[in-house]
Amino acid sequence: MTRDGTVHPLASAFPDLQTPAEWCSGCGLGIVLQSLLRAVQECALAYPKSLGLVLSEMGCLGLLSRADKFPGQVVPPGELLSQAFSLANRNPKRKIVLLASEADVLVGGWAAVLPGRPGLGRRRSQSLQEMKSVGHEADRQLRNPLGGDSLGEEESWAESGPQVN
Repeated sequence: MTRDGTVHPLASAFPDLQTPAEWCSGCGLGIVLQSLLRAVQECALAYPKSLGLVLSEMGCLGLLSRADKFPGQVVPPGELLSQAFSLANRNPKRKIVLLASEADVLVGGWAAVLPGRPGLGRRRSQSLQEMKSVGHEADRQLRNPLGGDSLGEEESWAESGPQVN
């Protein structure tokens, strides 16, 4: 509730949760938080019975965990995906919402996201090797937008720039 007595329309979802003051005005994370609260409210998901929130404590997204009554589980950056998967395995009927920043996805997210692609998740033990081989095949077939030549295995995007005369 603000000083003039107005109440935010999403205050009923998590009444004690407020946006961290450290977030920049117009920050996209506030939009993400409000979208999450709207989804919880519109889908009538009961927290914590049917909904689990997992949040990384890395970066600006981690500032949300400083809220006094944050309704989720805050985990260290390296354990974000393993914690979310363990929550999902414990109770498969429960919906898990994972709030992760780009750094979290780069640290450990690709190992979990890419095996879910069609054809790569069939053999879980070999999925990383398959991803590497699929990636190399795709690189060989790519055309360099700068020079027009096909990219080879040793060639990188930076090394294959346009010829300057």
